[in-house]
Amino acid sequence: MLKASHLRYSYHAGSPVLEDVDLALEEGKITCLLGPSGCGKTTLLSLLAGLVPPQQGEITSDIERPGPALGYVTQDSDLLPWLTAEKNAALASSLHPAIAPPDKVHMGALFDHLNLSGCKHAYPHEMSGGQRQRLALIRTLIANPRLLLLDEPLGHLDAVLRLKAAQVLRRYVAENKATALIVTHQLDEAVHLADRIVTLSDKPTRVLDVYSLDTPVSRRDAFMALSETLANAVVRPEGEGA
Repeated sequence: MLKASHLRYSYHAGSPVLEDVDLALEEGKITCLLGPSGCGKTTLLSLLAGLVPPQQGEITSDIERPGPALGYVTQDSDLLPWLTAEKNAALASSLHPAIAPPDKVHMGALFDHLNLSGCKHAYPHEMSGGQRQRLALIRTLIANPRLLLLDEPLGHLDAVLRLKAAQVLRRYVAENKATALIVTHQLDEAVHLADRIVTLSDKPTRVLDVYSLDTPVSRRDAFMALSETLANAVVRPEGEGA
């Protein structure tokens, strides 16, 4: 589906943010990215989405990036403030002829499952951060992308809504044989959601380990190994890195 080889990227000719990063995404699988705050996870997503060209290395994919087969959710949700939630959710079909108008029943089911049925006619400024985040997810899924790049899509949600959103994502990937790469800071979220977890180092960022989560035992082992790694990590001074 998508393969990145020897990616390198730096800002303003400074020290590299990404250094020799290799990553392969498999069809029908969810990969979660874990790494220190500020290590370049969002930069990596921008490169994979085709929004920023790599300075070294290459990215190959069997879909157009950016394009109608790519669904990209940022941390800021990027909703249009002059459209209601329902119209924001249906936006993609009006922007690209290859995207079919949303099925109203399917869209209604997504609104119901993510506890947004009462917000269909609300504008983004009338919604909470968590509601806007869930709406951005609906808007992306309703366009039926083959590749999902999601930057902390569950970050503002409480425990129950996280589980509901995780169910929606896993069902979508399974039913559509889609591929997903999800950035998260939550270890339990990654172990629950992912088929694989990729851990990243601090800058200059490299891939440290790849954990396969094919069985309950592998999920338990990955959780224990990553818990120990995170517990032994150096804590940054308050306010350093975001």
